[in-house]
Amino acid sequence: GQGIERVGASGTSGSGQLADGVAAMRRDMFASVAACFRMPASLLEGNVNNFDAALSSFLTFAVDPVARLLSEEITRKTYTRAQWEAGARARVDTTRIRHVDIFQIADAAAKLVGSSIDSPNEIRGFTGQPPIPAAWADEYQRTKNNEAAGGGETNGQDEGDAAGGR
Repeated sequence: GQGIERVGASGTSGSGQLADGVAAMRRDMFASVAACFRMPASLLEGNVNNFDAALSSFLTFAVDPVARLLSEEITRKTYTRAQWEAGARARVDTTRIRHVDIFQIADAAAKLVGSSIDSPNEIRGFTGQPPIPAAWADEYQRTKNNEAAGGGETNGQDEGDAAGGR
């Protein structure tokens, strides 16, 4: 019940309308696919305005939930109940999907280390750098010269004063 009509790209007056129709159809297809995958349509269209926000939204609402589901299913299929009860888990890690510029996150990384949220080696893992093979790099630190979170003060004197060095 349908006919096929040949359409050319000649300079006829209707070709502009045809191009507009194709562009509208493409936008509709991108919008449909983006809605299905819970991603911003601008990522499919190649729009670079607010790219960081669009990518963060995509990772948060589309990639991370799927990664959690995969983690649960891989754990369910891989480990026995006894292993699971002992803490064995499979984890689909999405932290390295996004490129991390260490110069852009330097202040935030210093705050994370200085407030004992992450150790230096945890930050290095996040930025894709190899761990430091020293014990202090796995310790949690706090501000005031990033000393160990377990102590360091000696009655208001530093170690040089306590030892009679100054």
